[in-house]
Amino acid sequence: MAARLGLLAALLAGAFTTSAWLGHREADCRLHLPDEAVVEVVGRFVGRPAEGAAPFLVESGLPGGCRGEVRAFLASGMDAPEPGAPVRGTALWRKSRRPDPLRPAGAGYLAFRALERTQEGALPARPVLRFRGAVQERIALLFGARAPVVEALILARREGLATELRDAFAVSGTAHLLAISGFHVGVVAGLLFSLLRLLGAGRRGAALGSAGGCWAYVLSIGAPDAAARAAVMLTLLALGQLRGRPAAPLGAVATALLLMLLVSPGSIAAVGFQLSFAGAAGLILLRPPIADVVRRWSRGRLPPAVESGIDSGVAATLATLPLVVWHFDRASLVGVPATLVLGPLIATAIPGIFVTLLLSWPFPDLASFLGGGIELILTVMLRLVEWTAAIPGAAPWIPRPWLLSAFAGGAGAAFVAAQLQPISVRLRRVLLLAGAAGGLILWPLITAGASGATLDLHILDVGQGDATALRTPRGRWVLIDAGPTSTTFDAGSRIVVPFLRRQGVGRLEVLVLTHPHLDHIGGARAVLDAVETGRVMDPGLATGSVAHLQILERVRDRDVGWWEARAGERFELDGVTFDVLHPDDAQLRGPVEDPNDVSIVLLVRYGAFRALFTGDAPAEVEREILERGSPVGQLQLLKAGHHGSSTSTADDLVEATRPEIAVFSMGHRNRYGHPSPAVVERLERAGSRTFRTDRQGTIRIRARADGSYRIWTGRDGRGGGD
Repeated sequence: MAARLGLLAALLAGAFTTSAWLGHREADCRLHLPDEAVVEVVGRFVGRPAEGAAPFLVESGLPGGCRGEVRAFLASGMDAPEPGAPVRGTALWRKSRRPDPLRPAGAGYLAFRALERTQEGALPARPVLRFRGAVQERIALLFGARAPVVEALILARREGLATELRDAFAVSGTAHLLAISGFHVGVVAGLLFSLLRLLGAGRRGAALGSAGGCWAYVLSIGAPDAAARAAVMLTLLALGQLRGRPAAPLGAVATALLLMLLVSPGSIAAVGFQLSFAGAAGLILLRPPIADVVRRWSRGRLPPAVESGIDSGVAATLATLPLVVWHFDRASLVGVPATLVLGPLIATAIPGIFVTLLLSWPFPDLASFLGGGIELILTVMLRLVEWTAAIPGAAPWIPRPWLLSAFAGGAGAAFVAAQLQPISVRLRRVLLLAGAAGGLILWPLITAGASGATLDLHILDVGQGDATALRTPRGRWVLIDAGPTSTTFDAGSRIVVPFLRRQGVGRLEVLVLTHPHLDHIGGARAVLDAVETGRVMDPGLATGSVAHLQILERVRDRDVGWWEARAGERFELDGVTFDVLHPDDAQLRGPVEDPNDVSIVLLVRYGAFRALFTGDAPAEVEREILERGSPVGQLQLLKAGHHGSSTSTADDLVEATRPEIAVFSMGHRNRYGHPSPAVVERLERAGSRTFRTDRQGTIRIRARADGSYRIWTGRDGRGGGD
């Protein structure tokens, strides 16, 4: 009874503490800064500014005296100051669309218009930041093009890493080698322990010294979750050595978890925090039985170090697999062998990097020589990562519902096994596997029954661009446009493909590319690379754009059917009819000055439900369609033309169709002023309910053949229904 009361009291205390912490977070001044405020701030860059944002520590200048770390962008052509150096600059504060109280540092960003160095005495002393900045400058000098990888390996700074390289590490299952984790802290601890032993320290003294050195290192790089967890565990193990009583590994993990949650309760929501502790628990709980299986299979044919690497890799992979699938919708099948190959390279590179940095001050020439050797190791490592990531099927996508279904099936099997006691361990495992497999098999049947005879339309939040995914009543998919791309962002790989994978989409029947502008076709390459596609429909307009030519090459190389859309053509899927209303042959016989003029206009019908997608077609095209007598009729859904520009969705179209709902797809705070207030007023005057992806995220409409429908808004269309 006392134990139960104690547990209840602990739970209540934890709930109270967490609630108080969340209330404190929601009151964080960064969450409430006025949007579009022009400020003159003083502070320091925490990381090296590169493409995209870099963390910036504001010391003064924000409204209300607000301080803290935020994101910051430099204007094109602006020189990037070294990290830790005091700077003063004029910037525009842009508030995030959906600030997260758990991560106030992402509540918005500073867009610097002017920036200059300021006096060191103008700011409080930040020796750690200054030291880290000096190290980053030295890394840039010694390692050149490989400097971003070195900064990631020893300083937990990944701002300079190319997006393609990050993706390659993720697909190859070796991202944990790139991030500061228990592996890196263990390498540092081993290096310090060996050095202290060489200097004559005893085992206990060396253990304590290495633990203290690890804390100095971890704190100097900002104490990332995995590194802090490893430092806590090393400290506990060192204290166990001092007492002559070894610490229980599982107890050390639990103690580290409690200590870190006391310091920052919100850490539990961080992906790195979850993966770090799941991996540590897996090594403790799962490694022994896996090691037995590996030893029996090996029969001494493999070196002990290889056997240890296999059982450790498998244990950590299995323990973190559910979290990886939940957060990233994919799981690497090559992570264990890739880690076995890359782990020794990283373990060699990290001490070499530290030695090179230490020698760079007294012996710069020798350090440059060693740096060249480290660059060679890193080059080999990166080539192996890229090669591994390119293996077909290296990291299959696993939709989140599959994970839930497998978990539900396994939980049901565990309940059955508990009722059949006593049973053997082997039989219990067979039941659990059978239950998980049964859940996976039943999932498609459950989802098909849940959706029923409906047409699902998902107007995706892809920023300043267009992408709409349609699911027919029998589960086949059509994609209209694929979102924008730029030098730093690809909506196809970042938004469209992950969305399709989460929905379990293995094939697109048709990919419609309304016209060859990057905000509509930019993501198509990623879609064609990732998802089997039956055919591609586009206006057939010849352009010289590199992006359009690359898409056509993908279509050819993958033997995908190509279809020039022409007015009057139609295709049907599972009772859903797709009518092409524009363009016609006459408009493509002569020169086309603006690709918007030949944008595909598509009428989608399912029973009494009608939806019109006009791409970026201008008002003149809308009038031509109506004058031609096209069967548009009254609409339930109008996808507003040209992102809500004043050049489209004219009075004639609105009056003729009287759409019940209209959706604008555009980027948050876009520079074009979309949607036009006149267009919004025009639609609302006609009785249309308007929705915007920049404010409400992905818009999902589930339509029935009788013309009725439901609407959900929010991230990936998972919000509440209307």
